Amino acid sequence: MPESVAAGAEIIESPVDQGYGVREYGARDPEGQLWFFHAPLDRDDLVVLDRAAVSQNSRHLRASRTAPARSQTGNTGSIVTAVTATSRAVGGCVTQSVVVRWPAFTRKRVDGRFVPITSSDIAYDCLLAHRAVPVLFIHAGIADRRMWDPQWTALTNTCDLARLDLRGFGESDRPPAGPLSHVDDVIAMMDHAGLEKAHLVGASLGSGVAIEVALTVPSRVASLFLGPPGGSLIATRTDDLKAFAEEEDAALNTADLDAAVEANVRAWVLGTGRSEAEVDAGVVAAVRRMQRRAFEIEDAWGDVQRAERTPAALEQLKEITQPTLILVGGFDLDATKDAAQRLSAEIRHVKRNDWPDAAHLPNLEHPERFTDLLRGWLAEQTPSRTTS
Repeated sequence: MPESVAAGAEIIESPVDQGYGVREYGARDPEGQLWFFHAPLDRDDLVVLDRAAVSQNSRHLRASRTAPARSQTGNTGSIVTAVTATSRAVGGCVTQSVVVRWPAFTRKRVDGRFVPITSSDIAYDCLLAHRAVPVLFIHAGIADRRMWDPQWTALTNTCDLARLDLRGFGESDRPPAGPLSHVDDVIAMMDHAGLEKAHLVGASLGSGVAIEVALTVPSRVASLFLGPPGGSLIATRTDDLKAFAEEEDAALNTADLDAAVEANVRAWVLGTGRSEAEVDAGVVAAVRRMQRRAFEIEDAWGDVQRAERTPAALEQLKEITQPTLILVGGFDLDATKDAAQRLSAEIRHVKRNDWPDAAHLPNLEHPERFTDLLRGWLAEQTPSRTTS
């Protein structure tokens, strides 16, 4: 049965900045029911409801921006979106009654923010408001979902978006119940968020996961943006990759996480032939934080069995039918460039961009250029829709 937010619900909690363009507000309706709203930072008069959730004594409404009401049916249930006027100040009130239906939903509070999680504890963000196939960002192995902050902020107003922390990264710190499978976790996250189909944007490890998702559930992948390829797509253990692996292994074998972090920064962030002074300090600092977090989780887990894909993704590239864009940086390792060459030769519908002034994380080094490239790519996939 539908539930409704009654008119006159009083705002009882001060806003909490969720960190990606929205704030959360708490309200209690005349019947005593507690509701939570996610609302865009730059709008004072509208709250848009496009996700409703149930957790014990509360209803959690995920919100982003759209004017008309709409219905959407996905694996998680029926969702109704609508607009309601509200005052953002404590003591303000909801001025319209809004009827909603919701899928099952869970969340956890992290550093003052409420984070959606799947039933197996995969943390993610999801903003759906534009009636389009959403973009799902899958991060690199030296990062977590925070690496997409520049694109998330830039695209929130024009695109439907989702991003997750792969298991063992960021806020997805629960060990797997069986063999670790990033592919299974991504598909489960899509099911949980009601994403029937998505444009997958991956970086390094995330690109390999994206390809494997496309091979596993091809009907749910609209396109692939691999910026850059990596993870299971690396075919050649080049000299520079060997040197990095030896340095990282030596540090981890002595439990020197700081040294292991620095090995990753030198190899992947600075890249070939650059010093730290030539790379934005904020990018370097962000990767240090994210990579150390991943090492800490790995250290806490101990040995974890990992699922093996058979046949390997590299043996099935000709089966990829989705339009694919590959982005490679000039300062990246030879192993990445070799992977890009192999993918370019074997995937049917593929384009390649080379940026001579980037290493392994072009979206962080050149966020505006990367976002523009992504906008253009999405426009090519949906020519009737404006993404700018």
